[in-house]
Amino acid sequence: RVYLSYDKSGENDDDHLPNSVIVKILPISEFFQQEEEDEQNDDSKDDDGDNRMRMMLTTTMHKFAARIHEHVQIPRALHIAMDEEKRHILFVFEDFAVNAKTMKPLCRFHGTGIKDEDVIAASAVAGELHAAFWEDAIQDTATATTFTSSSPYLPLSRLLHQTHLLPTRNVTLIAELCSSRVLSSAVLASLPPSWIPHAAAAMELAPLIQNYISSDVTPKTLLHHDLRGDNQFCVLGASSSTSTKPRLAFTAWPYAGMGMPLLDLAWLVVTASDTTCQSENVADLHLACLRSYWCAVAEARGAERLANEYPFCDALEDYHIAILWCFLVACQSVPPHGVRRSGDEEGKAAALVGEEEQCARLMRRILNCVVRLQAVQVATCRILAVL
Repeated sequence: RVYLSYDKSGENDDDHLPNSVIVKILPISEFFQQEEEDEQNDDSKDDDGDNRMRMMLTTTMHKFAARIHEHVQIPRALHIAMDEEKRHILFVFEDFAVNAKTMKPLCRFHGTGIKDEDVIAASAVAGELHAAFWEDAIQDTATATTFTSSSPYLPLSRLLHQTHLLPTRNVTLIAELCSSRVLSSAVLASLPPSWIPHAAAAMELAPLIQNYISSDVTPKTLLHHDLRGDNQFCVLGASSSTSTKPRLAFTAWPYAGMGMPLLDLAWLVVTASDTTCQSENVADLHLACLRSYWCAVAEARGAERLANEYPFCDALEDYHIAILWCFLVACQSVPPHGVRRSGDEEGKAAALVGEEEQCARLMRRILNCVVRLQAVQVATCRILAVL
């Protein structure tokens, strides 16, 4: 239970307090629990242990938030606190959703007038953000350091879990839990029958996909892990006079972690763009977004360097794996009760309502990409050739 007093009546313009806030309470990570145990077993531990941990968390959060904010706007953390038993962490964030006059969701589900050009530009922004953490993620994974008084920050690898360690992003686990339910659901029954074999094949590939994205074959960087169109906003009127790139805001970061960069890009494109069109247009748009993304990373890291460590042809094949990963993650949204109903007219799926209808729209977009891009075939060849 949290008691929060929030007063925006002050006249201090420097505070820029938002009109609305979001309060999140999260269980403390295993890393911090281990640090707590280590400190309890340390005879030299003094009464400043709690303050030390709080300072470590707070300074780390603000450090990485500041680096992210150089590329995209994110909700400000107005307050960070821990409970007395250090079992939970409380965050108070500003709320983007109420800023309808200055924030436009980058998602065509909402009919906000987003064009393909906006999605391509957003792909470049995502590339800039990933490039800023590209090297750090690799170094921290190899040589993770601990907190010291001279360096009061947590390394990225200690603060953020890799994709396969996040249960809601571990596609092997998702396929085991959801495969039979999804394949027999009314949601899939509402889609073209020719798409179902592609969905079944993606389920079978899940363990190989998981092994591939968690291997050291691909680079690793900071990932949002839920970069759907409705978690991205165009900041209206915030574009620089010297740049044509839009200023974007990314919200909803509970699944932030480390992993294969193209997982975020695939989520962005399949949910923010109009991927229900014909195959030629679908392929052209995805290729344009990937090229925009790769060029942004190359600009930040150096084209020759990126070409050596992650050639565009490798990124193109990995993008197909990322599309399948998106489908598998989206399978969690299929309602458990949404099975195909008996008594339906022959050749027709049951009518979908509410949650099922929203899920079907998402699955239609993603599976359309899977089919049109031949993602199963390309991903299979890539995984078998590399692993």
